[in-house]
Amino acid sequence: MEKENQNPWYVLRTHFRELTIRDALQEKGIDCFVPMQYRNNIGDIEDSAEIKDKELKVIVHGYVFVEKSRDEAQMKELFNEIKEPFQPIRHENGNLYEVSAKDMRDFRMLSDPHYTHSIYVSAQKADNLIGKYVEITRGRFRGIQGKLTKIKGKYFFIKHVAGLGVMIHISRWYCRVLEP
Repeated sequence: MEKENQNPWYVLRTHFRELTIRDALQEKGIDCFVPMQYRNNIGDIEDSAEIKDKELKVIVHGYVFVEKSRDEAQMKELFNEIKEPFQPIRHENGNLYEVSAKDMRDFRMLSDPHYTHSIYVSAQKADNLIGKYVEITRGRFRGIQGKLTKIKGKYFFIKHVAGLGVMIHISRWYCRVLEP
């Protein structure tokens, strides 16, 4: 079994240049992730069973997640070679914001383009929703930790990283409340 990569990820902000930036970094051997889903020509999200005639399109504009596979100085050097406009998200102290490998793996699982029921929200909206910190204990997302909240009588699981949250409908019976 191949060992899972434990590198953290950076988050880049751009304006409708996600795929161009992703492609440029991938040409340099850097793993990137852009949240995408299958959509028809009208823009509706379709069931995965009907994906064959749909296009994979960017679902959340402005975000490119980049694996930190080299030291920070080398990564900054690579970023400077990209001709498209973007800005890495930084902490107040000026250091690049990093997403842990586990949080990124979980976020990518919830953002799977074949799972077309993911809903994206801002991290601020996710934080403002009342809920409990839980771990999913059953199903394809078992082991992922995040917030379980109730909206209009339905339960939703929310995982957020770097200002972006992904939300899925889930049974509360699939979750175990974690102690704070």
